[in-house]
Amino acid sequence: MLCQLTGVDGVGLSAQFTLTMSVPLAASNEMVLYAEQLQFTFGQGPCWQARHQRTPVLLEDLGDPTSPTTRSAPLYAAHVSAQTPYQAAASSCAPLMAALPMCLTYYRRTATAPWDLATVADATATAVAALSAGGHQHTPGSPLTYDWLDGPATDARGQVWVAEQVIAEAVDADADTALSLLRAVAYREELTVDALAAEVVAGRWDVSDITGQR
Repeated sequence: MLCQLTGVDGVGLSAQFTLTMSVPLAASNEMVLYAEQLQFTFGQGPCWQARHQRTPVLLEDLGDPTSPTTRSAPLYAAHVSAQTPYQAAASSCAPLMAALPMCLTYYRRTATAPWDLATVADATATAVAALSAGGHQHTPGSPLTYDWLDGPATDARGQVWVAEQVIAEAVDADADTALSLLRAVAYREELTVDALAAEVVAGRWDVSDITGQR
C-alpha cells in the first residue's frame, strides 16, 4: 500500500531506540531489509539523517559519489547502489506514542524519478499512527506492547545487543565502543553487523579477532 501511495519500489520500517541502535520492524522485500542492515552496519543513511535532522531526507542518486545528497552517507550509498536494485532513497520519521521515533525508508530503482517529500512525510505519519493503534495493554497500567516487535529481523538485531555485551565485557568498554568494533570488522569482512553478531553469539567467531586482544 505504501509503495502505491508514494510511487516507490520498496519500503522499510525501523524503530530508532537510541542514536546508535535501530531495529528493523518490517520490509516490503529482502533487498529492502538488507538495505536497512547496511544503514545500521555503516551508521549512516537517510533514516539516521531523518532522525537527527527531524525532517524528510532524500538521497537522489546512490550510485553517484559526487551527488550532494549522497556525500553524507558514502558507504551506505555505494553499497546499496551496487548490491541492491535501488538507486535512490528517502526517509521520514514520526514519533510513536510521542516517544519512540519510527522511520520509514522508501526506495526507487531509478535515480531520476521525482520525489514528493511531503507525500513521503504524510505516508510515514499515517503508517506510524496505524502502528500506534495496534498497541494493546495486557492489564490496566501495564506498558503497551506491540505484536510487530516480534519477528526474524527484530530478533536478529537483538543478537547485536548480545554480541555487544560479549565484546564490552572482553575489553571492559561500553556498548557504543563494542558496536564500533563490530562495525569495523563487519566492514573489513564485507558482512552486515547483524550477520557478524549472529556468528559471535553462536561462538563461531573468535571475539579476540574483533577486540584485537589475544
